[in-house]
Amino acid sequence: MQALEIYNKTAEALAPILGKGWMKNLMAESIEVISKQIPNSQLNEKLNKFAPTQGWVQTLNEVTLFTNQLPKGTIQSAEFINAKGDSLHIRPAGNQSIVTEYKKDQGKNYICGKYKQAISVSGLDDGQKEAYYKVYWNENDTKQPKYSRFISIKDIPNKEKK
Repeated sequence: MQALEIYNKTAEALAPILGKGWMKNLMAESIEVISKQIPNSQLNEKLNKFAPTQGWVQTLNEVTLFTNQLPKGTIQSAEFINAKGDSLHIRPAGNQSIVTEYKKDQGKNYICGKYKQAISVSGLDDGQKEAYYKVYWNENDTKQPKYSRFISIKDIPNKEKK
């Protein structure tokens, strides 16, 4: 992947001037993306087969973060990861849902970077978590990302706690 090699050489050359964290660490990674529209009545069957270990779910009433046990309620939107590291995203489409599965280490190669986003969670003592995503670009078209997939939620360490 020529574009990735050029990027990494540039990041290495600029590190003494701008610091190591200035440019994201990019890598090559392969994923297979399978997107289907399914009736909402088949969502539970799809989720049982996928076996999510972590993620977030938006129901009619709230957005819930979870680990190992799915929250109850009618899913509007959701993003999951399973023990294999595959991701599953659910988006509404009328009486159906668009279900997109991202299978890692399969399919086409992309340029990939890992990104995090701080999120506030009301009702928790620390109230802060970080959602991590991997973003993928085609090597020959790096202007716009091709895919973004959920990979984990982690606590933000509270530096005031001892």
